[in-house]
Amino acid sequence: MIIPLVMLSVPCTLYLIKRRANPIAAFANLTSNAFFVVFFCYPRICTNSFAVFICRVVQLDPTVSVLEADDRVLCQDSDHAIYQYASILFIGAVSVGVPLGVAILLFREYRRLPAVSQSLKVRVSDAFGISIEEAGPAVHDVTMGSAYGFLVDAFKPQFYMSESVDMLRKLCLVGLVVLFDRGSVVQLLATLCISIAFMFWHVKAWPYKIDLVRRASLIACAHSLTTRCAW
Repeated sequence: MIIPLVMLSVPCTLYLIKRRANPIAAFANLTSNAFFVVFFCYPRICTNSFAVFICRVVQLDPTVSVLEADDRVLCQDSDHAIYQYASILFIGAVSVGVPLGVAILLFREYRRLPAVSQSLKVRVSDAFGISIEEAGPAVHDVTMGSAYGFLVDAFKPQFYMSESVDMLRKLCLVGLVVLFDRGSVVQLLATLCISIAFMFWHVKAWPYKIDLVRRASLIACAHSLTTRCAW
């Protein structure tokens, strides 16, 4: 928790410095930088939150189990139960709440955007060499990019929720699979099914704007899948 808070203090400080000169631009930068910090720390936050539920049996005494991440914590201790309740709240607020909250926020913002006139669609289509059907989402993409650039700039306008989908993928792969016995066949099958499902979604949606990024993301998905197959 300390590292994310320290990192969040940087954009907050910059906002306080720049808000007098241009409060609108300063708030936009604060939003974008804050989302960057949260998304950067998200996988580690999920891993640490679910690590509280991973225990291993002590070889010298099978009746005693300790926390995998910190063998000083006994899983039978009452303090461990407190950690688990705190982790459940943290998982709900951050691990699940952040991607769902971002998806709802972007959905509501897109719904509030005014309809693009046909004349503007024609001008955008002629200027950028795209179809009229693509011109409307392109105009909305520019509008949303000014406020939520970090979340939507990399993706096609119709796949503006792709960042939330990727966060849920990380949540499933580093968090939910620990609910099964460590190293068990069920855990392996669950991990493989999740990896395959998200890889097929990526191939079908092809959400990124830049072709090189699409292929690099596909390679990363394939690498994750083959690593779990080898494991």
